[in-house]
Amino acid sequence: MNNQGRNGQRSLIILLVAVIVLIGAITLAGYAYVNRDGQGAKAEAAQGQLTTAPSTKSSTATVTSSPTAPAPVTPGPTPTVIPTSTPTQTTQPVPFSVAGINVSANPSTFHGTCTNPMIFTFTATIKVPAGTAGGMVTYHWLRSDGATAPAETVTFNPGVTTRTVTITWQLGAAWGNGSTFWEALQVTAPNSVTSTHANFSFVCQFTVTSINASVLPGAHFCGQPVWTFNFSATITLSPGPNGGNITYTWERSDGGATAPITISVPAGQTTVTVTDSWALGGGAPVGSYWEQVVVTGPNSITSNKATFTKFC
Repeated sequence: MNNQGRNGQRSLIILLVAVIVLIGAITLAGYAYVNRDGQGAKAEAAQGQLTTAPSTKSSTATVTSSPTAPAPVTPGPTPTVIPTSTPTQTTQPVPFSVAGINVSANPSTFHGTCTNPMIFTFTATIKVPAGTAGGMVTYHWLRSDGATAPAETVTFNPGVTTRTVTITWQLGAAWGNGSTFWEALQVTAPNSVTSTHANFSFVCQFTVTSINASVLPGAHFCGQPVWTFNFSATITLSPGPNGGNITYTWERSDGGATAPITISVPAGQTTVTVTDSWALGGGAPVGSYWEQVVVTGPNSITSNKATFTKFC
């Protein structure tokens, strides 16, 4: 084949390729146009549904494209929930303080023989709240005669709620028969608290406490037909608020005794003197003789023996 023939074939091939490319371009353009019309119709239909009541007729339009499904979401790891523990509440100790004091006297009333001394015991119970960590209490005693005892301390261990303390008061008959007295406890630390008064009354019965007998002269010599001995007895008694009566007799060593004698003692009087005499005849044997006083009321008490001697 000559050059002219080869050139003709090459031109034909180029022409065919150009035709094929043109046909493809036209086809693509038509497809794009048709697809655009379908999408527009679909959009108009959707827009119409927003303004027009829905129709009972079914649509004949065919939708050729399906909406793209959203990409699946891969769940992440479930977070681990760590429970929060409730903090343990620390119990704080109750503040240490004295909450109260109870005081009593024993005996609360004295009725009996007025002797010296008489002892009264006072007991105080100091109270603190439950749940304290313990502590120390400082206190002192007060009383109605104005006296104040020295300060003292008592220790409360943790959890202990009461402690008991005591004191005594020695009171004599001279302090005033028929009177009322008291003691109280005063706390000064950790706080200030004073108890009520523990009262006691002092009432003595009218009683004889002692008798002292004596005799004059103390001796008798032979040669005298009769000799008289004089006896004297001092009776000491408690001071009765209203006074009282004393009943007594004289007794002596030969078995003789006087009849019971009663004397009245006024209120506040604390002593009384009684006397007796004994006439010893000359025929009495040599030796010692005595007399004594025996009180039978208001109480029973006997004196010492007042002794004298006969010499020859």
